[in-house]
Amino acid sequence: MKKNFRKMMVCAIFAIFISISIIPISSSLSIKSNSSEKPSSPVCAPPVIVDAYWELEKSPEGWTVTFTMVCYDETSGMDRVEFAIDDDLMYTDDTPPSPYIWVLENPFEIEDWKEKTIYVTAFDKAGNSDFVEFSCSEIKSRSYNRVLDQILSNMWFYQLFIRLLKI
Repeated sequence: MKKNFRKMMVCAIFAIFISISIIPISSSLSIKSNSSEKPSSPVCAPPVIVDAYWELEKSPEGWTVTFTMVCYDETSGMDRVEFAIDDDLMYTDDTPPSPYIWVLENPFEIEDWKEKTIYVTAFDKAGNSDFVEFSCSEIKSRSYNRVLDQILSNMWFYQLFIRLLKI
């Protein structure tokens, strides 16, 4: 009876550990203004970017990166947020209110991914804009670290799991 209870407890702990190990990786960016142009009028400033970040997740179908921007414009209102890889516009989110989101499926299949830069640009209705950028090499390196950490931690836990089952 004690042996079966012990095996059930070990299995429960193993299940909890596995569910915890699939928490997504994310990165937040400290925001500073990238607006190089002065506003078109003194009362109309560019949109205010509150936060911009990405989250990397691994699923059986592959990797996904979710880019999110939280921004607002109290003067003229928000128009849209554009997501681009280098100079190529990939997605436009024009559904206010914030947050503005773009999900990129299987990003590591893009040629020369590590050399690319993601630009997320907020536009207000007066035509002013501000942007943030993310380095794709940072996203790629975090994915390798994540997989390596999971493998090593799961190997250690797996060995402990096997030892506890033998008790």
